[in-house]
Amino acid sequence: MSGVNGLTAAKGLRRSVENAGGLMRISVPALGDAFGRGKLTRRARTGIEQVLARAGLEVTPGLNDPANDGWVTLRVVADAPPPAASHGPARGTVAVVAAALAFLVPVLLVLALASPDANRPGRANAETATTTAQTDTHTPRQRADDALLAGEYTEAVRWMRRADPAQVPALRRRIAGALITQARAAQRKRAYVRAIKLARRAARYGPAPSAGQIVRQSRAGLDLRREAQRRAGGAGPGRPDSERR
Repeated sequence: MSGVNGLTAAKGLRRSVENAGGLMRISVPALGDAFGRGKLTRRARTGIEQVLARAGLEVTPGLNDPANDGWVTLRVVADAPPPAASHGPARGTVAVVAAALAFLVPVLLVLALASPDANRPGRANAETATTTAQTDTHTPRQRADDALLAGEYTEAVRWMRRADPAQVPALRRRIAGALITQARAAQRKRAYVRAIKLARRAARYGPAPSAGQIVRQSRAGLDLRREAQRRAGGAGPGRPDSERR
């Protein structure tokens, strides 16, 4: 995961979390998929957490936390304080001016629009430009990406059809892969019913050669579990079968 691509993905996630009100729950496989990680090693999880922290997102519980059950919550945290001014007066002055401009420009824009003479001819153009800038951050493509990261796959496909129909097959294959990853994780935890549902759902989205194998193995696991339960309850409250004559 390169630093640039990883930070770009993290910034996209932050926009999604902000649109969701500052909190968003997402599955670990979907999070790894957002960073192009098919297999999440311990080192990869650490790297993802570091990039998310740079983008101002906190992960709870940690990706390497033993209490992690396959789902985490992303939360927007306060931006890091600006770096202290350097010993050189020129560099320190530039840093202070940049910080002041970053704060004052949005404030001045709001005051200009709210002032009594805001009905001047230029106001309509300013409002149109502001509205356009806000709308551009919620294009169908962005909505498709947000839905994909949130695990809302039906919505992701619907928005991608509006944004770029030619990319829908690739998106469906990506979703199928993510669902197969989740199905295997459920199978390892012996959550066989969930594994079967996820595998079947993956097959509906796109090519999923592993789906049939997961379904068969999970059914076998369920059969073994039922057989063990039957044997445990078959002896009854009396003596075990080995002691009966």
